[in-house]
Order: sequence, then C-alpha cells, then structure tokens
Amino acid sequence: MWTPWDQKPITEIGSDGSGSEVSLVAGDSTPLGESSLLLMPSGASDETKIVVPFRGAALADWANADSLTLDVLLPDENIRNPNTFFLGLADVTGGSFTWVEGVFGEASGTSGWVTVNYPILPTMQALTADHRYNVYLSFFYEANGDKTPLTQPIYLGHLYLVGVEQAETTVSSIEVWSDWPNRDLSTIGDDNTGSSVALGNVEGVPALMVTPGGSSEETKIAFGLPGADLAAWANYTTLDLQVYLPESNVDNPNNFFLGMADVTNGGFTWIAGVFSSSDAQPGWNTISYPLHEAMRDLNAEHVYNLYFSFFKDDGSKIPLTEPFYLGTAALGGLIETVSGNEYDQEVADLLAMNDADFIDAVARTTFDYFWLEANPENGLVKDRSTPDSVASIAAVGFALAALPIGVDRGWITYDEGYQRALTTLQTFTSGGVEGTHGFFYHFVNMRTGEREWSSELSSIDTALLVAGALVSGQYFADTEVAALADQLYANVEWDWMAPGGALVRMGWTPSGGYLGAAWDHFDESMILYALAIGSPTHPVPPIAWDLWDRPVNRDGAYIYLAGEPLFVYQYPLAFLDVRGQEDQYANYVNNTTLACVRNQQFAVDHSDEYATYGNGVWGLSASDGPEGYRAYGAWNNNHDGTVAPYAAASCLPFTPGIALAGMRAVLTEYGSLAWREYGFVSAINEDVDWYSRDHIGIDQGDILLNLVNAQDGFVWELFMANPNIQNAITAMGFGTSAGDYAVTPTYLAEVGGP
Repeated sequence: MWTPWDQKPITEIGSDGSGSEVSLVAGDSTPLGESSLLLMPSGASDETKIVVPFRGAALADWANADSLTLDVLLPDENIRNPNTFFLGLADVTGGSFTWVEGVFGEASGTSGWVTVNYPILPTMQALTADHRYNVYLSFFYEANGDKTPLTQPIYLGHLYLVGVEQAETTVSSIEVWSDWPNRDLSTIGDDNTGSSVALGNVEGVPALMVTPGGSSEETKIAFGLPGADLAAWANYTTLDLQVYLPESNVDNPNNFFLGMADVTNGGFTWIAGVFSSSDAQPGWNTISYPLHEAMRDLNAEHVYNLYFSFFKDDGSKIPLTEPFYLGTAALGGLIETVSGNEYDQEVADLLAMNDADFIDAVARTTFDYFWLEANPENGLVKDRSTPDSVASIAAVGFALAALPIGVDRGWITYDEGYQRALTTLQTFTSGGVEGTHGFFYHFVNMRTGEREWSSELSSIDTALLVAGALVSGQYFADTEVAALADQLYANVEWDWMAPGGALVRMGWTPSGGYLGAAWDHFDESMILYALAIGSPTHPVPPIAWDLWDRPVNRDGAYIYLAGEPLFVYQYPLAFLDVRGQEDQYANYVNNTTLACVRNQQFAVDHSDEYATYGNGVWGLSASDGPEGYRAYGAWNNNHDGTVAPYAAASCLPFTPGIALAGMRAVLTEYGSLAWREYGFVSAINEDVDWYSRDHIGIDQGDILLNLVNAQDGFVWELFMANPNIQNAITAMGFGTSAGDYAVTPTYLAEVGGP
C-alpha cells in the first residue's frame, strides 16, 4: 500500500496526541528488505499512535481488498510489547473530521517480525477519490482491562493489501542515486568550504562520509549531473536525501540547503536554491527538499551542478568539525497528473460565464487554497502549494480574512469557519507559533509552529496576520474569536519594533537584532502603519505616517515604488477602505488605479519584445520566475516576460475593465498552463516555455480579497469597522478627497512636480 519509509515524507506523520515520535531506520531491515520506521512511545500515553494522511485516490484499491497486513517488529529485549493493534480511518476533507471506521488487527506472534492483519469493512471501501483521509494506527498493551503505557520502540515495515489484484501503477517515488561506492568521488567538490568526502558505512549501509573543513560556517559538497539524468525531476516535487547524524557529535547540522546551477560549456547560471524544513535528529533522517519550479524545468542537453550545504545555526552559524553521512537520494511527491482536459474544461467553463459568475468562480476556487492547504489542527497555512511547504504567517492572515468570505458566500458553514478561525487564533495567542514581543517569524513549521529557514521576526507579515485576524474578529463578533483577535493585536509591541521612536524596522533576528532597513518609503507598509498607529496598547506616534518617503513619478501622476511590483499598491487596500479620501499626500485609491493602468500599458508597450505580454495578457509583480522568485515590476530592467496572473486580477476594485480583460486573456491564451487546482498559478513565461505549477498563499489572498471587495466591499466593511483602525485613519490625517487626482496638489507642489 505504501512505498518504503525512506521514500515517504515522514514529517507528515502525526502522533494523534499520544506523544509518540518516528524516525527512519534505513537499509534492509524489513522482511521485504527495505527501510523501516522506528516508532518510539512517549511512555505516558495509554496508546502509542501514528496518523498518516492519504488522498482518496491512493486508497482506491481498498474497494477490492479483503484485508490490510502490517509488518511489525516487536523486539525480544523489550520489557513490554503491544498486544493490541487498531486501525482507524477518518475523512478529513477540507479540514473537517468524519469518522469512517475502526478495526482491530490480529497479530501472528508476540515477538520478532510479526504480521498484523486488519479486516477491511465495507465502510472502508466506499471512499471518494477526491477526498482526503487519515489512517490511524494504534498500538497498546492491555491486560485485565487495564492499559499500560509502552516505553520502548517498535518498528513498522510495509502495510500492504491482501486479496486484491494489483493494477499497473505509476511509481510514486524514484531513486536518484544509491551508488556511492560506484561513484568517482574525485568529481565531488567542496565549493570552497574545505570539506572532504570518503566512502563510509553506517549500520551496514554504504554511505558517503562528509568531513567538514572545521573553519567554514557552511559545509558543502557539489557535483555535476547531465540534464538527461535529471529528466524525472519534472514529475516530482521533492528530493529526499538520507542523512545520518552521529549521536556522538558535539555539533550536527540543523539547516539543509540544495542549490542548482547550469554549468554547460563552462558557464554558470544559477537556477534556484531551496531549504529543507525537515527536523533532523541524531541517527538517520530523511531531509526533504521542496523542488523549485526552475529545478524541474531543465534541458536534457545541458549540464548542471548540485550544491548541498549543511550548517548549524542557533542564532549564529557554528562551523562544523565532525563527520556525518549521506545515504541514498530519491525523488518524492509524484505530481498527480490531472488530465489536461480536466483543467482545460474548467477554463472553457469559466470563459463561457458572464462576468459576475466568472468572478464568483475564480474567487471560489481561490478560496479552496486557504481551506485545503491549512493544517486543521493549528490553522497554519502553507506558503505555497507544494507537499513540504513551510507555513507563512502572512498566508495565515489572508486565510483568517478568507474564512468570513467562505461563510458569507456559502462555501463553508458558519461553524466550520468559526472553528477554523478559533483554532488558528488559539494557536497564535497560546504560544503555538514562535515569536516574541507579539511579532512572529516569517516562516514557521506547519506542524510545530517553530521558526524555519533562519527567517526574520517579520513586522509586515505580522501586520498582515493581524489584519486578517481583525476581519475574522469583526465577522464573528462577540465570540471567543473576536476576543482572541483583539488579544493578538494588543500583544504586538509596535513601539519595540521602532527603536528610533517612530519608523518601524522590517524585522529582527536573534543573532543580529533589528534589521538595518526600516519601513521608510512608500510600499505595502501602509497597512502596517495603520495598525501600528492605531494600536490600543503599543502604538507608534502618528508622525510615523509622515516620515516615510513618497516619490512622485516624472509626470507627477502618482506616488510609486522603484521597480514597480504591483502588489505593494494592492495589499494595503485589500484591507483599508479609503475610497473618496485623501491625506495630505495622496488619494491612494486613485494612486493604485494609475499603477494598475501603467502596469497594463507597460505590458502592451513591450509586447513586441516578449510574447507573454501579447493579446491582452498583463500583470507584472513579485512572483516565481524561470530563475526563481523575483520582485518583477513595470520597470525597465525589472522584467523578462514573466506574468503573474494575480497582479491583474487584484486590480479589479480599481480598474475593473482591464483587470477582467487581463484575467480572461491569460485563460484564453494559456488555458491549463495558467490555471490549476486553486485557480491562477503563480506565474507564466511563454518566452522561455516556463509555467509555474504552484500557487502561493499571499498571491491567493491578494486575489480573493480584492475580488470580493470589487463585488460588494465585504472585507473593507469588516476591517474598517474596527474602532482602532478608524482612530488610526483620523490620526494619519485622512479626510474627504477634494479632486480626481492621485497626488494632492499641495504635495505635488512641495516635491516640485509638473
């Protein structure tokens, strides 16, 4: 039923509240000669459990099977082994929980490798392919009606179906390399870190011993592979590397990076780099690297270098001095090949709709990201739609704003939306997400809420989190959700993040303190300053609103940010409703309107250079691109033909005509290349035949909030109902706009505009 444990994303396996832990035992330890899973009981729980997620399609063969058989090693030396074995199944589609069935298994023995046979009941066979299910395995010792907690490890091998004729299936993982003894180690470089490699052996498993140089902050290895050998990467989402960290080492790496460069004909073009979010412990670990789109779109005739970097960072990097070991590497997370016709049909259906229904349908599909790519146990939301993505606290903020939308539109029930919002806010207000002074780290672990990738304590991402929380709090007024949203807001010490007294810093890290940059110029920080100035507990002074730079473009039309990524105009106004208002500097709605118009015209003006900009397709903003994530914009030397569909869509409240035309154009021209499971993909670039398969949480939020605001001002109404925001708007000097301009005449004269 499932592939060897060393080819599974073990980080997705939960304990179902029993406190158990799992780790990989690589090698040929199971009866089938493959890796096993060490299951360590907590010693306190009556039952030792694991929970493994599956899509319904992966369980389709249950319909034709008689039973499930699990290989379990019950060590002879254990004082107590389990004598009772339970298997349960629940439908957890969309974050819900519906118990399907549970059965007890019968073991073939009491020690050594035994087989546990679980009967499959009819209710466990009638599953839905597009639903999501959790499989629960429970092990416990029971005598005379009393359960005694287990304290020593047991080992799990394969779980396989019995009584079913196996159909030919696509392999869900594929080995990349396992042949260190047969590789020419002289071709493995150290990327100037002083590391060395040699053949080694760990617990009978051949491995590559990596010895750090002892002086470099990072220990690296690098080696080349022809593009033809990397062709299979196009069909997978992760590279899973087995890494053995000796328990005797004083320092082991806790950060793992994979980079790729094109080195064809002696050249060097960086492709992309990714960090693993895997938690590593002494012993064998599966370090899972999420493959960037650019790493999956390679030329078979080119040559590429892979760069692996290992380092320890507990606030600052500590040079490693002791060896560790690398085992096999395998591609995992097979991309489910949905028929192109399925997405093409969705696109055809969309294009046949009238404008109102079209907008509804795009919003509905976009909403699903926040419902299905969230961890229902803590409310954390993926940064992007890849299997091993970390959580983004900004994406959580957009999700909190999305929940009332889903309830209001009838996409989820009131109780479903309320419970998800409550769970999310309880997680953040109870210490379930790492942070300090009310701020949270930019990226955190989807399960544990702990800091990922040495990311910063982010002021802007915390602001987006709080903004979304206030939307949920206002919708679920006079409830615990409202109280926790207010608490989350009150906890943020904006004045602490403004050590100079007014301007808020972009972030803080444990090792370096405050980041050098502050929010001191026009950009998305408008929403941050509204929250910081309006704070009921730790405000910054209103003068902060006047201290940041507002450059005006050459024709004096509007205030801009160099580089012109469109999202900086859209994010603040997804929450702030300042229609018909201006401060002493600008009417910011008109300002965003002109930015959208200029962005569309820029694509038209450069359509002879880049094919992607043709036929009405536009939208230049921060997004994935052929060479990685980049803050693209309508600016010379800041574009390469890459279009982010969210940028045009999110202009709908400001420029409905060109926004709607842009949305329809990208679907007409690119169909399912631009539209997938959650709607518009991150970006496309016809000129280099590159099309993202990913959806990014903050892009999804930008689309969803702006679409519903264009429909009926739903999010604006909720956010602006908060009295603290109203106080901030007043303190920042907003009043009724006196004209149909973006830059006020007074400010234009002050900066010497035309």
